[in-house]
Amino acid sequence: MKQAVVGYKVQNLLNFLVENPQLKDEVIGISEPLAATQTEFVMRRRRSLQDEDAITVYLLGMEGTVAPLPLVSQVLQWQAENIKAFVHSHFPGDADLCGIIGRASQCLPPLRKALNATQVDKDEVLSLFIDHIDALESAKVPYPSYYSELLEMVLEDGFTSEVLHSKLFQDAAISIKEWGSPRQQQTFVAICSICPTATARMLLRYCSYDDLSPYVFDYFDQRSVGSMIEPHTYLTIRRRLEKSLSRISSEINVVFITDSSNGAVAANASGAADATFFSVRPFNKPVTLDTLFVLDAATISSFHQLRGGGVSYPLLCAEARECNSRRAASNEKRKTLPQGAVV
Repeated sequence: MKQAVVGYKVQNLLNFLVENPQLKDEVIGISEPLAATQTEFVMRRRRSLQDEDAITVYLLGMEGTVAPLPLVSQVLQWQAENIKAFVHSHFPGDADLCGIIGRASQCLPPLRKALNATQVDKDEVLSLFIDHIDALESAKVPYPSYYSELLEMVLEDGFTSEVLHSKLFQDAAISIKEWGSPRQQQTFVAICSICPTATARMLLRYCSYDDLSPYVFDYFDQRSVGSMIEPHTYLTIRRRLEKSLSRISSEINVVFITDSSNGAVAANASGAADATFFSVRPFNKPVTLDTLFVLDAATISSFHQLRGGGVSYPLLCAEARECNSRRAASNEKRKTLPQGAVV
């Protein structure tokens, strides 16, 4: 019961600091002891793992856990708005894009016919291809590899031109590099996300602290394993992790950290997670005290707390506000551009 109350107080304090950053010094007397108590509950849950010697896989939610929610929303919005413009500006000159369209045509006879015409009609080809991409985004099936490659090309264009920036939570970046270090085989990092795996991968690759993608062992999204609010999804994830790591060990601990209360409940119900933590970060969707009572998961606001380290709520809020400010600036810039311009 006290664990839920602490999490609820942390959530309310973060919301207050997001809206009133100038009052950060006035809440030190509240925030520091609250952070210490929250860390105590995190460590208590961490120590409950039955086999401390087993390999540990940190299964981390991208949204609201590794990345501030405003950042993910900004990148997804830009991605959706710029696919069409990217395709039009890069076809037929970009060989990689031509290869993607060619592979898509293998399951789309009208597109294949348009590509094989004596005189290729660019508008017809791209109209058919973009309609196909739109259909893939609406369908509830795994994304084909060429779709993921297209997303990565579009996002790479945004990040390398510095239209997009990926400022993940600093504690997440530090921990991912530590847990996923190739110099050891005791801990691994896997990412689960609501957004496509390609989007999550690019957020990690272009992280402002460092390229984090080499430190991630595996990725899971809703298209590859199922809904993140269904227990069977977490069983599927665990089986995949166990199979991939069977060459190293037959026993693993899965430590799951998510900002989704429904996801936390589903993971606990499945029995696939050995320890579940509910991420309480700035701008995350608020939950009721009753929901926290039901969760049976310690709340966590910084990955440093898993080592018994501290957390600064004002600094967390400053990080998240920076992402939100960039999103607002990007939206304002978009309003001033002529219709049809590429951001």
